[in-house]
Amino acid sequence: MEEWTAEKLFAGRPGAFRLFGIVRRYIESLGPVKEEAAKTQVSFGVKTKFAWVWLPQLWIKKQPDESITLAFDLDHPVKDPRIKESVEPRPGRWMHHAVIMKEEDFDDKVRSWLQEAYNGQKDRRKGRYVAFLRGINVGGNKILKMDELKKAFESLGFKDVKTILASGNVIFEGGGRQLTKIEDGLGRRFGFRIPVIARSFAELEAIAASDPFKGVKPGTRLFVTFLAEKPKRKAEDPRILRATGSEIFAALGPDEKTTDYMAFLDKEFGKNTTRNWNSIEKILKG
Repeated sequence: MEEWTAEKLFAGRPGAFRLFGIVRRYIESLGPVKEEAAKTQVSFGVKTKFAWVWLPQLWIKKQPDESITLAFDLDHPVKDPRIKESVEPRPGRWMHHAVIMKEEDFDDKVRSWLQEAYNGQKDRRKGRYVAFLRGINVGGNKILKMDELKKAFESLGFKDVKTILASGNVIFEGGGRQLTKIEDGLGRRFGFRIPVIARSFAELEAIAASDPFKGVKPGTRLFVTFLAEKPKRKAEDPRILRATGSEIFAALGPDEKTTDYMAFLDKEFGKNTTRNWNSIEKILKG
């Protein structure tokens, strides 16, 4: 796979690269950010992306080759001559595309938009939760399409809903402890009961920061099990690496059956749901 850098993206466009450098330095002054370059853009984010710098866009008429398109995400629309497009890709989130043609265009107003976008992506995660649905799309049972699942959560009043993978992982805003409301609403909509366990983004980030699988040899399958209640007894099993009052971390060898481990969890700990660690890492990027 071809690797991209900002320098490679703006090769042959010194004027555009200079403008990009001005934007980059300001964004870096806001706090810790992660920069990612692709074939057509450079993005900036912490856990969630909030700003993008593009090459001149063909759909923007008469955009000079030595200009840049600056995109940023806010919770409200902004009107300004430099903004050529504002779209609402999901309820309550507005993506803006502004054209920066000279250094003077990147003024205090534009910087304030980026500051707001940076602060907003941090604040949004404070109120975000992940619902883990148990037992859907497994072995041809309880088949759910993710777009229908997204609509179901939105119909229950939750906002900024996003699904990750087909195993039933739903990111949303609006109160993650309303499990009865979620389970009852999904049951009415789809006609069967779906157990749900939720965690806040902050809780998942804390789990990841604890590095629960440190030192596990490559090739081992890693799983985290989310418990509905604190276990009544200590988790004792050679597959279990670590257990807390709400999660169990396990490593299974290539020859160990996942179904046997899941049956053990159900017997010992009651209501629970399990995800492989790769899924959790993808959710945290959501």
